[in-house]
Formats: sequence, C-alpha cells, structure tokens
Amino acid sequence: MQRVLRQLELASHTREPVHFQGEVGTGKEHLARALHFESEQRRKIFVPLNCKKLPPRELKQTVKKVFEKDLDESMPLEPGVLFLDEVNHLSRDIQEIILENFQTKSQAQTVRLMTACSTPLNELFEQEQLLPEFFFLISTLQIQVPALRERREDLDLLAQHFLENENRYQQKQVSGFAPGVLSLFHDYFWTNWHR
Repeated sequence: MQRVLRQLELASHTREPVHFQGEVGTGKEHLARALHFESEQRRKIFVPLNCKKLPPRELKQTVKKVFEKDLDESMPLEPGVLFLDEVNHLSRDIQEIILENFQTKSQAQTVRLMTACSTPLNELFEQEQLLPEFFFLISTLQIQVPALRERREDLDLLAQHFLENENRYQQKQVSGFAPGVLSLFHDYFWTNWHR
C-alpha cells in the first residue's frame, strides 16, 4: 500500500487519466475519490459510473452530460472527475464519445478521467474490448491495487479503524476484539467473493 500511496501522490499533481486495476472489493473507487479530493478539482463533483450495472442508454446519456458545457438540472454542479468502474463493460460507442471529447473539446481539460476494472488493460486491448485510442488514453498512469490477502500486515490496523469508526456512532463503546478474533482474520483467505 505504500507503493499505491506514492503513486497517488504523484497522480495528484497531474490531470492525466488514471486507471486502477485490482480485484472487486480492493477499494479502487475509494482510492479514486481520495485522489480527487487531494487534487485541485476537489471543489467539483466526482461522478462514479458502473459500466456493468448501468443500462447502456443511461450510461451514454450521463457520459455525454459530463462533457456538456451547459449544465442542466440533472447535473447542477460542474463535474471534476468521471470515474468509470468495470470499464471492461464500456461499449465502443461510449469509448468513442469520450475520445471525441478528450481530443476536440476544451471541456475535457477540466474533467479528469479515472477508470477501474479487475482485468489488466493489456488483456482487454488484446481481446479488442477497448479501442486502441481509448486504451492509450486510459493506460498512461496505472495503479495496481493489491488484494487484502497480499497485505495481511494491514489487517490489525484496518480492524482497529473499523472498530473506532463504529464506536463513533454507538452509545455503547467496544474496547477491543475478543481473544482469537484477530487470529481468525489472519487465517481467513481474503479472496474476491463476488466471482
């Protein structure tokens, strides 16, 4: 995670597109939001879109609105980041819309593109799921987000963080974990349970 944090620090000083690659549940959107709030775009809105879950028509309309200069009631604030999760499900026509806006319109310079998926971009490119120009646009700066099983040293800190966070909203305070609970966390095979 130290490597990821260093990469986020570097990415906060640029407006280049950023791609987060890692398993489902590794915190890619959380990192994208953190990067947004550390950048000069932080006063603008973060627009997260899940390319797998949103109906194609709604996804296409929203992407178009992000790049429109005249804001309407459906998007009253100026977008700062367009975050496309599950970018491997992004249709080629929407990729073309994004490319067109980044290549021709000055509005694209004010909207930062961030993407995420669990499949490596090179594989998507080889399988022709991404247009070549779109691949080169989003592959400039890639951040690999490790799964929790690859960073077990973080388990105790994360458990303590969640405990303190829960205590913040409860009248009854929990002082710690029962004996053996942290050992169970360490013995658990943290894997992608969404597959």
